[in-house]
Amino acid sequence: MPPCKAAPFLSSVPCRRLYRKPPQPPCLNRSYSKWRTFASPSSTSSPYQTPKSHAHFSLSQLPTAQPLTLTPAKRKEDAVFTYDISLPTVALLHDAFRAHDRRKAWFIYKRLWRLQTPLHPDDHSTILAYLSGHTIPALGLAHAAHVVENMQNEGWELDERDYLSLMILHMRNGDARRVAELGEEMRAKGVYPNARIWALLIVAYGKSGIADVVWNKWKQCLEELPGVEADWEVRAVTVEYLGRGGDVRRAQQLVEEVVDAFARSKGEKGVVDIRLYEALIQAYGVNGRLKDAVQIFNVLKTERPSFGEEGGIGLQTYDAIIEAYEAAGDVEGAETAWNELEALCIKHSRPPPKQYDHFLPDSVPLPQTYNRIMALQAERGNYDRVQQLFDQRNQHALPLDVDMHRHLVRAYLNGNKPQEAADAYDRMVARGFMPDWRTIRDVVRTRPSETVAKIPQ
Repeated sequence: MPPCKAAPFLSSVPCRRLYRKPPQPPCLNRSYSKWRTFASPSSTSSPYQTPKSHAHFSLSQLPTAQPLTLTPAKRKEDAVFTYDISLPTVALLHDAFRAHDRRKAWFIYKRLWRLQTPLHPDDHSTILAYLSGHTIPALGLAHAAHVVENMQNEGWELDERDYLSLMILHMRNGDARRVAELGEEMRAKGVYPNARIWALLIVAYGKSGIADVVWNKWKQCLEELPGVEADWEVRAVTVEYLGRGGDVRRAQQLVEEVVDAFARSKGEKGVVDIRLYEALIQAYGVNGRLKDAVQIFNVLKTERPSFGEEGGIGLQTYDAIIEAYEAAGDVEGAETAWNELEALCIKHSRPPPKQYDHFLPDSVPLPQTYNRIMALQAERGNYDRVQQLFDQRNQHALPLDVDMHRHLVRAYLNGNKPQEAADAYDRMVARGFMPDWRTIRDVVRTRPSETVAKIPQ
């Protein structure tokens, strides 16, 4: 009998792997059309007033992945990377785990899977965790579907770690609806979310843009997971998506509660986590209150100037203020904050080795911060600046995503460079990224007599 794998902080949740169940259909193929509310114990100590439920909300209102099927052009140089392993064993798989060699672990796992070698559920879960960071989320999801099917064919049930990995993959693929469906599915099976899963669920429901839905999820989280109000991440994402839903008042309330509690403790509890202030900056920014967002940002720079250290301003702080500038369409303010961020990254990077004649800082802006600056410049047709940022991001070896390619195509289109836009589109598709319908439509208009890619019907 395999040992229990239940997380230590969820002692009230029964272990799901003390027995085997008959095979079930893969959970990735299931769908739920309605938003179901599950009964949960009421909380008498909660200071919040439970709002009325949003009667007309359903999971169909959440964004989902685009149903596009593009056939990427064949790459000029196919990179085939294999390992010389004549007889894969579970011991070799565990060696790859200990060495944190994800590529080798996946290679051995596939060989064991084809040989129908039974594996411990923790081995499947580790592979799922590796796949959650796949550079191409759509491909990672395809692999994850096989892993889930293998687990269920062996009679294992998914636990909270497996659901977390699947939710991360779907969220990275832009499929908030599937994240919410997985949350419903795991609760129906008696597996209740932990704090990290609740944070993802609040983000997923927040994609609906309805503040009442976010608030109801926050209330449900408080009732089902005692002590979660002290989790900075869950509170911060709630503040952020309340703001994105237009409810700045409730977002301020969640922040002020913590600030007042820390003020009453006279410093005994430490300082308020900076993630709350970053979320409030984003909430102000997307609601047109740029002045308030800049004011909080300037106070943070004054009171917490230690860049990159615990409790100090960091990459996420600058990402929040640049998003506020992006929402306001303030290119100059965004570029000023960007230049300041780049200077801080260089200042806090280690000096390069003597044998290198060029310098690449090891502290670089976040990928989404690059995307925000590129989006601002792309709308104005500044394709030279967007191309510069695109190349700079590649130099820093940051993960590629569909947004950076889309902004590059948009910049060339708005800059009246149709041929360059079509070429950038072709490179985007060849790398395996699926564009949105707007990008496909605009690029096709530039070359109506040619085939840009295999356009879905």
